[in-house]
Amino acid sequence: MRVTEVRMVELVTKALERARDRAAETGNVVSTGVRADVPSVDPTAWQDGMRAKVRTALSEHHGSTIGRTKDALAGQEGALETLMQAFIRAHEIALGAANGSMNAQDRGTSAREAQALHGTALVAGNTRGPNGEYLFSGSLGQSQAYDSTGAYNGDAQTEQVEVGEMGQLAPGLLNGTALRDVNGVNVMGLIGQLATDLSTNNLASISASLSRFNDAIDALARARTQVGARMSAFDSADEARRSLQLHLQETYSKTISADPVAAASDLAQAKNALEASQAVAQQIVTITRPQA
Repeated sequence: MRVTEVRMVELVTKALERARDRAAETGNVVSTGVRADVPSVDPTAWQDGMRAKVRTALSEHHGSTIGRTKDALAGQEGALETLMQAFIRAHEIALGAANGSMNAQDRGTSAREAQALHGTALVAGNTRGPNGEYLFSGSLGQSQAYDSTGAYNGDAQTEQVEVGEMGQLAPGLLNGTALRDVNGVNVMGLIGQLATDLSTNNLASISASLSRFNDAIDALARARTQVGARMSAFDSADEARRSLQLHLQETYSKTISADPVAAASDLAQAKNALEASQAVAQQIVTITRPQA
């Protein structure tokens, strides 16, 4: 075999190897849907895609955190609604008893209703969140927020929840201090005290409680407003997060993922090129084969 023929075989062999590699590469793209799965394919695209992937994972984490906090805030909102209705009804009972027109039987009936309302209020105040912790206890979520008298057992801490990749924070759950001391009165103990006053026919205390119930209802309204504002803030944060995540997914798709139509076309071209290279290689082998 002459030198020229040896060179021809080397060239066609290398061309055939390249065609096979290209066919394998495009076949892998079609089967996996990934265009730049390693840095060597396209370093810039791979870096951009991996960066978008990491940021997407962080965004999903923030989304889960926001979702859990919104669920817990919804629990607080429902509990505050229950408390509001209980206090409004207790105020109505106090108004009816303050004029002294109730007889002993009426007072007994009202006292029992007030005691039931007190129980309802305590259950609402000690509502647990999806994670089993008490919603109004501040950072002491493993402990009941209110004891049987309505005294507050939690603390004044408010969790700051991370809602964005730049470390943006938003206040989380409302702690129970808003109902611990309103104008010097323990709000959560008011209904229980009303039940006692009705049982003992303490008209002076019942009359004095009327303004306290008004203050309590105002405090509950403020608390509901605060919870509503925090829920709105988390809604806005989640909307911004979703928009960012959509952009990141598009970036990943453009840099890492393959276009199915383009990938199929590339594979077809690579197969045609491989078949052509194989045909040429066979011809070269035939030409350079020693004659018998």
